[in-house]
Amino acid sequence: MLVRATKLKKWGNSQGIILPKETLKQAGVVDLEDVSFDIISTRHEIILKPKNNTTRMEKLFENYTGGHLNDSEIIENSIGEEFDL
Repeated sequence: MLVRATKLKKWGNSQGIILPKETLKQAGVVDLEDVSFDIISTRHEIILKPKNNTTRMEKLFENYTGGHLNDSEIIENSIGEEFDL
C-alpha cells in the first residue's frame, strides 16, 4: 500500500485533487485516458476505485474476432489518412 499526501484545490465550482502518476500506477491505472472511478465515502475517508481500466490497446481490439483482413478491406475501412494512395 502506498500512502501519499495531497491537497484539495478549487476547480471551477468544485474541488479537485491531483493524483500522482506513481499512485495511479500502483492502483493498476496505466492508461490515463477516459478512466472512471467509483467514489466510496464514509465519515472519515474517501476511496476511489477505478471502474474502467481497459487500456487503449484493448479498446482498439475490443471487436476483433481474430480474422485476417486483406489489403483491400483495410484500405476500404480506413477512417483517417492511414493510407495515402
